Amino acid sequence: MLRIMPLVLLVACLWPGPAQALTFTPSSFDDAPDNNVGDGICASTLPGNPCTLRAAIQEANTTVAADTVLLNGGTYTLSIPGAAENASATGDLDVSQSLNILPGTPGVLTTIDGGGLDRVLHVIGGDAFNLSGVIIRNGAAIVSASYSGGGLLLTNAGDNLIAYSLIEDNVANNGGGLFIAGAGNRTRIWFSILRRNQANGNLGFTNPEGNAIRVFGDAELRLEQVSVYDNSLIGSGSGELAAIAASSASLTAFSSTIDGDSHRGISTYNSNVVLGNVSITDNAVIGLRWGRFSSAVSVGLFMRNSIVAGNGQDCNLSDPDGGAIDIDGHNIDSDGGCGLSAAPAYGNLIHVPLDWMLGPLNTNALLPARFPFPDGPAHDTGSPLDTTLGNPEACFRYDQLGVDRSSNGPCDIGAVEAVHLFGNGFEGIII
Repeated sequence: MLRIMPLVLLVACLWPGPAQALTFTPSSFDDAPDNNVGDGICASTLPGNPCTLRAAIQEANTTVAADTVLLNGGTYTLSIPGAAENASATGDLDVSQSLNILPGTPGVLTTIDGGGLDRVLHVIGGDAFNLSGVIIRNGAAIVSASYSGGGLLLTNAGDNLIAYSLIEDNVANNGGGLFIAGAGNRTRIWFSILRRNQANGNLGFTNPEGNAIRVFGDAELRLEQVSVYDNSLIGSGSGELAAIAASSASLTAFSSTIDGDSHRGISTYNSNVVLGNVSITDNAVIGLRWGRFSSAVSVGLFMRNSIVAGNGQDCNLSDPDGGAIDIDGHNIDSDGGCGLSAAPAYGNLIHVPLDWMLGPLNTNALLPARFPFPDGPAHDTGSPLDTTLGNPEACFRYDQLGVDRSSNGPCDIGAVEAVHLFGNGFEGIII
């Protein structure tokens, strides 16, 4: 079980709502619908009418306010068959209005288990969705009418936040852990883990893109302090086959790890990509694939203070006119294939083997990462610019574990600082 120190899980996570916003606290871990949807009372059809998670969401869907569901540990397992239904009566939990799903007991995660029947959560509408302190597990989006986003499917036009959460062991035809789509969808994932999710190419509905995450169709995804590791592709297919796949979208990642995917780490098509202090390591086929396939498409690739190393092939970058790729600035590439400049002024390092600079993936850390060796080539070789001024050339101020880089001189290249494995207030956390 993953425990997070009581670092005020609710801080900056609760979306403000009108005065009439309601709060529901499920009192039963069983799965049953509400007995009178729309009366403002969470009361299920079970004997004694306890409030279930499904009933709470059904009631929240009937108000335009940003209602809140408070969870108190334990495991809610979805058990009512019926995929591709959008009223939250069967299968997954469908969210059609702004909603906060938050811990009622700070510091302890609650599990929502899809039971292998359907995905776990489908956010259809609402201006904002906020998920904090939750494990999303065992979702399966594998039927023809419902094949995207095994853990979560976010298709609302609004601001979404996933914080202090774990998305694991989900499967879908595409977007094994998470699928994000649509103009106006702005999703931020913060201090979270995505692991052991799968995109299944054997189902044949569409390309198995995004083993962990797929972002599509003008949606915007921002990762901050996120660990994405050990995700995989089942079978085969074409397209953006990777842990994180972006198609005609926007992807920004800071102080994050993408490690150990069975295919690619990051793969994008006509998408704007910004990477700062990111470690893309040990992915079987390609670490970073980026393509702008028409010079008329206004997208670019910007990378600083990042590591692409130990992958089957580190980079595969395509640009019709060579003007949209900007990756010369304190980056490390282990096979020389990323096209980094060797000029000392750029601060890049080329042909540096992964095991010369980073240790193995440390799963005892709060957010698993590969830590730089204190005397290795990634240590203190990042940009020396002030991290507090918002300069895109500078290191991202906080590393993957939340260590403040602003007072330590040049940062370490990659997601984490070398000397702070247990020096940031998260001692004793168990994964």
